[in-house]
This record gives sequence, C-alpha cells and structure tokens, in this order.
Amino acid sequence: MLNIVLCSLFMLPAVLPQTNNPNSSACTGSTHIYYNYAPDHVAPFIAPERNMQRVQGKSGPRGQKGEPGQKGESARTEGLENRLAKVEEELTLAKRQLDALRVPPSRPTCAYYDELDFESGYYLISPDPTRFQPVYVYCNFSQHSAATIMNHDLTGEIEVERCEARKCSEVSVNYNLPLEVMIQIANLSAECKQYVKFRCQSVFLFRNSPAAAWLSRGGIAMHYWGGATSGRDYYCACGETGNCVDPVWKCNCDKNSAPEALDEGFLTTKDALPVTGFLFGDNGDNEENAWFTLGPLVCTGRQG
Repeated sequence: MLNIVLCSLFMLPAVLPQTNNPNSSACTGSTHIYYNYAPDHVAPFIAPERNMQRVQGKSGPRGQKGEPGQKGESARTEGLENRLAKVEEELTLAKRQLDALRVPPSRPTCAYYDELDFESGYYLISPDPTRFQPVYVYCNFSQHSAATIMNHDLTGEIEVERCEARKCSEVSVNYNLPLEVMIQIANLSAECKQYVKFRCQSVFLFRNSPAAAWLSRGGIAMHYWGGATSGRDYYCACGETGNCVDPVWKCNCDKNSAPEALDEGFLTTKDALPVTGFLFGDNGDNEENAWFTLGPLVCTGRQG
C-alpha cells in the first residue's frame, strides 16, 4: 500500500515512502518516485529532472559511399573513353612528327623498306626531298616486292550516269596524294598497275567508234581497257586472249546485247598512270545500264 504526500503548489508532487521520521512528509522539490511493489511486480523508476543530464553521443563512422547510379556510371565511362581517345590521337600525331624527322632521303617508295622486314601499314616516304614534303602511303609487304598503294575517292562499284551520246558523261578521280607526287613515285618504281572493271547491259565501250575512254595522267583519252597489256586501241582482256563472247569484237561489252557482260583487268602502262578520269556514253535508254570500278594505283620495285 502506498503513502502519498502532497507538496505545495509551487513544488512538484512527490510520493514518499512511509517512515518513522515526522518530517518525512516535507517536500524537497523534484524527487525520485518509488512504488512499493509486490513480489510479482517490478516498480518503475523515474529519475528527478534536475539530476538528469544529456550526454552528446559521439558521431558514428560515416557509411560507405554508395555505388554510382547507372546514368552516372555511363557518363563516367564515356568521359574516360574520350580522354583515352584524345591521348591516343596525341600519341599518333607525336609518332608521325617523330617519324618525319627520321625519314631518310633514301626511302622514296615502299620498296626501299624491304630490308627492314616491316609489317604492312602506313609509312612515310620521300619521293623527292627537294620538291615535296614526306608523305604517308600504305605499304603492302605481303607481296614478293613491297607495294606502294595510292588510294582515291571512288570506292566500290559506281553506276554510270545516263546519257546517250558517245563520251557524254565525264567522271573525275581525286587521289589522297598530289598528282605530281604520284607521278614521281611511279617514275621511281619498276612497275605500276591499276585495276578497272566495266559491267554492262546493252552498253558498249569501243566498237568502231568509242563510246568510252579512261584518262591518263596527262588527261589523254585512252581507248583500251584493263587486261589489254599490249595497249592496242579497242582491246580488252578477252581480246588479248581471244575468248570474248562475240569474236567479232575485242571486248565483251562491245557485243552491245541485253545479257549482262563484263570487262575487267589491270592497266599496266606505267607512263600513263594514274587514271585521272573516265568518259562514258551509250547509256541513255531505260534498258541500258552500266557500272564501273577503279582500284588504287599500285607501284612495286625500284626503277633501275
């Protein structure tokens, strides 16, 4: 059983245990409150407000940084890739500048790298140090003799523009090297060749009055086709070997018939190469179709 003593209105109520002290009912301000308890009950304990102290706890360790989100990770990867690409570009430029300083005048074509046992790729050559700066060309070392490769802008098979008159359509060829440099490389090489192909339907090349021609390094119209190693006018490869589809003509396309025909081969007249353009005609009707292909200029060996 609890004994309860009420304090004055200016003091907090208190609950004091029963004692033999006559002053036990005096109020002392905020006090602990105790309850008598039965054996099967645990009494609560309330500490006095004036004795309670708040202790600032120490900050715990900061948690680990979370994994970046998908968008953030993608941006970070892209940024690293861009930086890597820039570094690779700068290294390539530095290597080319260094190579330019190392190129001796004795390397005018790829054939002069033969003894170095290099792998195929782009290399600096100096065809004429007194007239031209060193230039990059593709050197093919997989052949018996190293080949200097000079490319142009007419890649793949190209459809011939429609027009009916002879030589009414003109096509220009733009190379990745100045023409004067290419001519010098050709002059310093033992051999040069360039692949040409003409695919036709009811369109002829030469016959007795040429509808087509290829243009030499000097812009001269040449009236023979790839594979005609003799360079005789109105001849194609089949005319040289004697196996054209119609023996009357020296090119397959000169039969001028509806079934598709083909004339192809290498132009090998070094002093006329590279090919600088084409002239085509006899291609104005709907049933007439023609396509042509031009390969890179390939020069091998050393002159003299």
